[in-house]
Amino acid sequence: MAAGENPPEGIVEATGEPLPRWVWDEGEPVNRDFTSEDEVARYDAFHARFRDIGCELARLEAWFLEDGTAAAPRLGEFGCGTGRFVLRMAPKCAEMWVVDLSAAMLRLTAAQARAAGIRNARFRRGTFLTYRHDGGPLDGWNCSLALHHLPDAWKFEALRRLAGWTRTGGKLALTDVVWPDDGPMAGAGAWQTWLHARGGETLARDLEGHSRKEFSTLDWIMRGLLERAGWTVERLWVADDGVVRTFFCKKN
Repeated sequence: MAAGENPPEGIVEATGEPLPRWVWDEGEPVNRDFTSEDEVARYDAFHARFRDIGCELARLEAWFLEDGTAAAPRLGEFGCGTGRFVLRMAPKCAEMWVVDLSAAMLRLTAAQARAAGIRNARFRRGTFLTYRHDGGPLDGWNCSLALHHLPDAWKFEALRRLAGWTRTGGKLALTDVVWPDDGPMAGAGAWQTWLHARGGETLARDLEGHSRKEFSTLDWIMRGLLERAGWTVERLWVADDGVVRTFFCKKN
């Protein structure tokens, strides 16, 4: 969405004061441009080629609704994609805050939520570094395949900001492409082999750009970033591909 353009109906522009010029610019696409309507339209089909979204959603639901979480929690999602988490979890929540950089993603998610009769979701356009949360501390946040758009130093700022919007003991589920501790050469190489076996040369080539251009980090670095930002990693799930990982965390 261009500067000065009004956000789509039902979506609130939720950014604070302009940041200094030296702060990382999240408005510039890193690899894929998720502000593009075409990219949004092919998002689900593309991700289904290498992820089991249904199983991921079941794990997330179990995490956010298990003992110790409010019966009807107040949850947020940073990076909503096409709204699969929102559609599954909002009916079980007291309220849900949905944040994304992409007006196209928010527009699709909001339309699907309205069609499903969901009325407790609040849609906010913002980024990890610009979003201003005005709803009080939440019980938890979900963040799926969004943090790798930031270099490591700025990942830390994002994780610290997420902690600031979460109550003590609240939860974070962070899913991302994270290289194993033996390094990106081994991790990305093994991933390419797995992708080729899963979907042939086309799928492997489609995801080469992630390794070349995006900012996936190592497992031990991600754990350090989380811990220093105020989170304790309670458990870890690793996909069959060896790189898509979910860190289930609680705020210290």
